[in-house]
Amino acid sequence: MSLALSIIKHKCPQKIKIATELISTLTLMGYGHRERAEFCAKCVDQDGKFLKTFEETQKRGRLDVEQLVLKAADHAKIARPPQIGNSSIGGKSRGQLASFFPKWLTSIFS
Repeated sequence: MSLALSIIKHKCPQKIKIATELISTLTLMGYGHRERAEFCAKCVDQDGKFLKTFEETQKRGRLDVEQLVLKAADHAKIARPPQIGNSSIGGKSRGQLASFFPKWLTSIFS
């Protein structure tokens, strides 16, 4: 069991199903193990109010969920994940990543 899930299980055990959805959303957004655990420790309250809000927001769409998560993370002063997109792999731009490999190897894939 992940640390983030065990934190939520301790705080509000009746909300495990929605908690796993929150954790997978955090993972998809690029948060690492430590950030997910910190998020759950700081943002998920004993009465499950944040999880209920998260569940309601899911019905509106993915962008609304991401905005909710980022707003909560900013409020709790949790570092934002590296931007995920076509120009980044694991938080590093392709130019930075290419510098780790020999030029002949990177030329094959470009």
